[in-house]
Amino acid sequence: MPSEDAASLLRDRIADLDATSRRPDPAAEHGEHAAWEHAAWEMSAHTNTSFGRRPEELVLEPETADALVAASTLLAALDDLRPGVVRAPLDRLGQEWTAAAAWNDDTAPRNPSRVHFRDPEGRSGWRLPAFGLYTSTAHAAPPHTMWRRYLDQNAGLWRYPWYRWHLPVPPDARVAEIDSAKRWAEFVQRHHQRVDGFLYADWRSAAAEFDGIHLCFGAVVAVQSFSFRTRAGLVAPVYWDVEQTLWLRWRFGVPQLLDRVDRAP
Repeated sequence: MPSEDAASLLRDRIADLDATSRRPDPAAEHGEHAAWEHAAWEMSAHTNTSFGRRPEELVLEPETADALVAASTLLAALDDLRPGVVRAPLDRLGQEWTAAAAWNDDTAPRNPSRVHFRDPEGRSGWRLPAFGLYTSTAHAAPPHTMWRRYLDQNAGLWRYPWYRWHLPVPPDARVAEIDSAKRWAEFVQRHHQRVDGFLYADWRSAAAEFDGIHLCFGAVVAVQSFSFRTRAGLVAPVYWDVEQTLWLRWRFGVPQLLDRVDRAP
């Protein structure tokens, strides 16, 4: 698919995020909570439109994607209300992890600890989720995360109970901030494996430089389902869906259990 057609899909995604006829005002009472819900829902809906496409059919220049996302009024409003979700830097004191089991798992992990953490060494360098741990940044009140909203919207895929933990991140943790398509393309170009002619992030390589990789929501909107040209080759599409940080090393203070969810809301 020509780049202009791929750009049209991204324009449509942003237009639906910004549609005043559907999205609530983030500044209104309870509006921020509903606006995050709208943002997560629209990303899921627009990702479905790209299923079945080959990677080479949805190619964008990183600068084109970033220019389109920079014009989003909803993302700008949410960034003003809750820094660290749409844009960098990571809120190191606002990280939460929700433990939930897939239906084919025997048990759900309940107590996050270094002992149970799986780092990428000795594993496939690019396949996920064979290792690591994912956190997402708390926002709105009571605290929620985009990852928790994703779980709520896809509750049938994970078995209850769920456990929500606060995981504080120390100041010296090395975090790669990915808040644009340009930074994502540069990151993959620096740390990649070539698979079937496409570049995929090599997490074993990245772990030598970083403890965690923060995918800001602005970057997720820009890169989801698209491929990007770099000097090293074509970056394969990714599907992060929501703001999150992939931790390649255990770099947390004392975990605190926040709540337990026994059934769908």
